[in-house]
Amino acid sequence: QGMLARILGPVRRRAMSTFAETVEHDAAAQKFRLLRDSKPVAHVDYAMTADGKVLDLQHTWADPALRGQGLAAAVVSAVFTHCKEKDLKVRPTCSYVGTFVDKNAEWRDFLER
Repeated sequence: QGMLARILGPVRRRAMSTFAETVEHDAAAQKFRLLRDSKPVAHVDYAMTADGKVLDLQHTWADPALRGQGLAAAVVSAVFTHCKEKDLKVRPTCSYVGTFVDKNAEWRDFLER
């Protein structure tokens, strides 16, 4: 596998969309990107802790012209799914991630203790 991996296949969201959305994990850049029709529309920047067991989610961004469409939530959800699959914990340094977890209690068990 290359350093750039597509994960989760198509993004599944409640709103019906005519766009093709996927999430890619760029481990070299320490970034997860949400792509809509192959163009980045949201991302999460992270740092891996020295022990390799925690993703410190440091910054979430969504294209300002597309805000309000759930793009940030979609990419953060994909990060949590990745962490679940890889047995990793999350450090929610980014305030958006903390708010996301407050609204999505199913991910609380994945927070670093």
